[in-house]
Amino acid sequence: MDDLEDYPVHDDPNTVIGNRWMCKGGSFVLVSQSGVGKSSIQMQFTVGWALMRKDMSFGIEPKKPLRQVIIQAENDQGDVAEAWQDITKAYSLTKAEKDEVKGMVTWR
Repeated sequence: MDDLEDYPVHDDPNTVIGNRWMCKGGSFVLVSQSGVGKSSIQMQFTVGWALMRKDMSFGIEPKKPLRQVIIQAENDQGDVAEAWQDITKAYSLTKAEKDEVKGMVTWR
């Protein structure tokens, strides 16, 4: 119990995103019915967290630029491409920003 009492919950060294919103070893799963925008919001979070753009992630920001592995099981390549193109256009990402995201994110 002493360890729990002394744990630095407001400066948790295991925090990856937000204020303990996600910690090391955790995962982020979006679950909902088809057609509500899961893929779009996931792409927006992915890009925002890779670039540390809290304007793209509703203020939920990572502690450092976030390397990510995205396992896409619902959409085909065209669906994913559409979300990528829409997000990069909506936020006017530069070629350098796009290249940075490409180096931080792996799609499967």
